[in-house]
Amino acid sequence: MKVLFGVFIGIIAAVLVIVLVAGYLGFVPGLSKVFGSDKPVDLGVTYTAADSASGMAKGGVQHIALAATLQPQDSLEFSGTMPKNFNLTQSEVTAMINGNSWVYFPLSDVQVRFNADNTAEISGILKLDKLHDYALARGLSEADYNTALAQVSRYAVIQKNMPFYVKGSGSVVNGNITFEAISLKLGRFPIPATQVNDRKADLLNLLQNDALSIPGFTCNNFSISNGQMHFDGTLPQSVSVAKN
Repeated sequence: MKVLFGVFIGIIAAVLVIVLVAGYLGFVPGLSKVFGSDKPVDLGVTYTAADSASGMAKGGVQHIALAATLQPQDSLEFSGTMPKNFNLTQSEVTAMINGNSWVYFPLSDVQVRFNADNTAEISGILKLDKLHDYALARGLSEADYNTALAQVSRYAVIQKNMPFYVKGSGSVVNGNITFEAISLKLGRFPIPATQVNDRKADLLNLLQNDALSIPGFTCNNFSISNGQMHFDGTLPQSVSVAKN
């Protein structure tokens, strides 16, 4: 089931890459607490262990623990494929993301909210000290990662644990992806939504090469309605991860 979170992470990562390269990010460590930018936006979403269990049961993916000492490239494996069609609540999604025990998982303190107008909001903390190994595990080369960091360092000093907030709408119909960014923040700094919406081709390319390239995963239809997300596609039968 947690394979779905590759999609969420891919969306977040793609948005952040576009914003960073555009040079809109800037923090001075030490001042973030003064401005409250070391804490994620509170979306008011709560969850319990029962939410995690019910969400995992809907996916039915077998999870296999690998040694935490494995290198990033060997820390994540997918096997098989199976058709799935189900709904998830915002509490189920939030519970499972926060319960992710992959040693290289780069997010924490995440909340996901589904709104009455069929938009979604995601907030949390991006752990930059884990982002490098996450990128390697998902197939990004060391050279590409270093090039991106060099580009970012031209513009700003970046804090280790960076709050993020994304609001938008999106759907998949017969495999065709559409989306619209509405509001973005890094720390408490607003980012123009046009920085994403004007670069949809780049974002979709990142999604295809990252989140949607998971072996055994396909998304035929995806939507948000009535306070839930609906997924219709395939999931891997098993996921092996190096766990904390």
